[in-house]
Amino acid sequence: MGGPAGASSSFSGLRCRNANEDWMSELCPRLWDVPLHHLSIPGSHDTMTYCLNKKSPISQEESRVLQLVNKAFPCITRPVVLKWSITQVLDVTEQLDAGVRYLDLRIAHMLDGSEKNLHFVHMVYTTALVEVRPGRGDARGVLRRRPASCGE
Repeated sequence: MGGPAGASSSFSGLRCRNANEDWMSELCPRLWDVPLHHLSIPGSHDTMTYCLNKKSPISQEESRVLQLVNKAFPCITRPVVLKWSITQVLDVTEQLDAGVRYLDLRIAHMLDGSEKNLHFVHMVYTTALVEVRPGRGDARGVLRRRPASCGE
């Protein structure tokens, strides 16, 4: 039985033409005035887990047992935890380009980290910095390229 696709899976290099990137522009006009909470919107679960890696520290919110096992046997624990944690292989821009319009962003502060730094977390903290490239790599850029996705 397979688990979630990890970055090392056969899906990581898969790129295809995004037939769903403009799906909102093709909504039936009767749906234009329907409140969003009445629509089923495609979303991604644990959006930021595409950037987890072996250096990603385990969240302090996880059980004490997991923390102890990780300290004693990191070479066994880390791959298992990463396999459970990684639910996405596409970055945020690629997810938005694929038609995702709901992002599941879980944000936490690392107890040992800087007070100014917040991290995305799903069992482990992200270590990669999220680069925002105005006009291209953020949600505003995607919406500017697809005004029908935001009701314009």
